[in-house]
Amino acid sequence: MSKPKMAVVRAFPRIPEFGFYTKFSKFDIKLIGNTPSIDEYFKKNFPKVESVCLRLKPAWIIDPVKILFKEYTHKSWVYFDGLEKELAVRAEELRFRFDRELGEHTSEEKIAEDDKG
Repeated sequence: MSKPKMAVVRAFPRIPEFGFYTKFSKFDIKLIGNTPSIDEYFKKNFPKVESVCLRLKPAWIIDPVKILFKEYTHKSWVYFDGLEKELAVRAEELRFRFDRELGEHTSEEKIAEDDKG
């Protein structure tokens, strides 16, 4: 049986922040950040943990933080490009998890019987 999945999304992560989640053995962990060196570190040292590096895109035409500091910071008006795709879960997978947590593995026949009344 597969483990539940947990995504940790963090802009400008540090290794100890993401490292904390590698100890969650009851979950399949997916680390999503924007720092290529940290992404490579986790792919090399924690192969069972999925690590993804996404680009930051400005939410508006002007980012005042980048104008002041010449780079994006944790206060920038930016978002992860492609985050929705990385967090997407199939509907069948959600139904299986829901059924499993209830202790029932609902079959299509049982659903049909319940619908009849």
